[in-house]
Amino acid sequence: MLSRVLVAVDHFDDYGTLTASAAELVRGGHGAVRVLHCLEFVGPGCAAPVLTTPEAELLVECAVFQLRSDGLSADGVVQRAGRHSVHFLIAEAAADWEADLILLGANQRRGLHRLRGRRVRERLIRRTSVPVLVAPIHQRTSAERLAHH
Repeated sequence: MLSRVLVAVDHFDDYGTLTASAAELVRGGHGAVRVLHCLEFVGPGCAAPVLTTPEAELLVECAVFQLRSDGLSADGVVQRAGRHSVHFLIAEAAADWEADLILLGANQRRGLHRLRGRRVRERLIRRTSVPVLVAPIHQRTSAERLAHH
């Protein structure tokens, strides 16, 4: 049974899928979940955030609330990241918190790497000794697709 799962969320992820996956991983045990969002800045001089600080904090708060609603011990943090350091921050956070597992969403692409096809996931796997698990992609139903348009 896993005792510490670090969940890295970004604005592309369906945090509901990630929190459900994390809950399944630690449910029934005495595990804890830490939600991490790396507040990424892009543009010249890394001046413009992808999400605003309040948006990032709300994303983390919503994920923590969902986990706690499922009866799990959970907390969350928002860390500021430079353009190229998201994978370093996730690896460092996992090591510092002594995570047993890092859980990512399937669509984590950041900054200019979105255009070049490099993903945080692949860079993170090379950087950490903590196992990395990718949560399944949430497939929208027909009703969800219509409501979204």
